[in-house]
Amino acid sequence: MATVAIALVTLWWNNRRTWYLGLCVLLGVAAAATWWIETQIVTEREQVEAATLDVIDAYQRQDVERTIDRISETATELQRLARMTIGYIRLGDDLRVSDLSVRMKARNSRAISHFRVNTTVSMTGYGTVGYRPSRWEVTWQKEGGKWRIIYVQQLDPITGEPQQEWTRLTGRLR
Repeated sequence: MATVAIALVTLWWNNRRTWYLGLCVLLGVAAAATWWIETQIVTEREQVEAATLDVIDAYQRQDVERTIDRISETATELQRLARMTIGYIRLGDDLRVSDLSVRMKARNSRAISHFRVNTTVSMTGYGTVGYRPSRWEVTWQKEGGKWRIIYVQQLDPITGEPQQEWTRLTGRLR
């Protein structure tokens, strides 16, 4: 659209025919309408991306209620783990989420988000333990119109293999 609009403005500039300018304005209105419609449509995948970023933000801000609200009521061990660690582990202000991707499953009633988090980590009683890269795979389920976490798997940041310590800590809660 932009290329056509530029061509129309060039034609109008050379010929001074108002219908070229009128078509250019019409294209501008169409582009604005397309942008507005696109922002109003939120896909399931985009909702899971937003939920992923929201739970990371909630955990970083030490917001227990918001963090637990994103975890399914059926994932009681995961809720317990979140409650225990949220006051113990602190994520730094330098937190960066990257490589966020979402795979939809089971007719869009389940999703798996895969992402990396890099940040400075502090632990109560130990202080700053350093800048830590991490890689995660989170399984989501749609419950009551809201995406909630049912399983979390920490992966090796380089190989992508499941972290054994994490598996022992959380069990296999699929």
